[in-house]
Amino acid sequence: MGSRKKIDNADLLVVFGTKINEDGTPSAGLKARLDETVFVYRKHVASLIFVSGGLGKEGYNEAKVMADYLLTQNIPREAVILDEKGVNTRATVRNVVELCTKQHFKSVIAISQYYHLPRIQLAFKQAGMPLKGQSAPRYNSWRDIFSLNREIVAYLFYWLKLK
Repeated sequence: MGSRKKIDNADLLVVFGTKINEDGTPSAGLKARLDETVFVYRKHVASLIFVSGGLGKEGYNEAKVMADYLLTQNIPREAVILDEKGVNTRATVRNVVELCTKQHFKSVIAISQYYHLPRIQLAFKQAGMPLKGQSAPRYNSWRDIFSLNREIVAYLFYWLKLK
């Protein structure tokens, strides 16, 4: 499947949201993230999946669409935690850290596109909870050119703590 670094057992898989199609289905990029999540989950490295996203311009909540998709892939409902307030990377990380503190979780594996993972890793480190692992689907699109350039700038903003 995708690119995996340090996939050891963890308390939680965290999937970061992205675009929803106009018809309310996951975009190709989001579907790739979710399929990667299913693959990693079935390796029994974590028993819980944290899906995070906000209300997109399409009018659908990313976290809800993500959870619904995982259910169609035979992921048990009780294994899926919805974060409907994950409106950006920093918010998702903050919400994960809050959950982990409350539940005494110690370890997280992040799942997103390869170009997003360095910023996610930095955000977790800045929040005082380094990642245990990360995984990215093998999915490429012409939009990656834009996304990669956007991530370079976003990483710099996070590193300088401007955002």
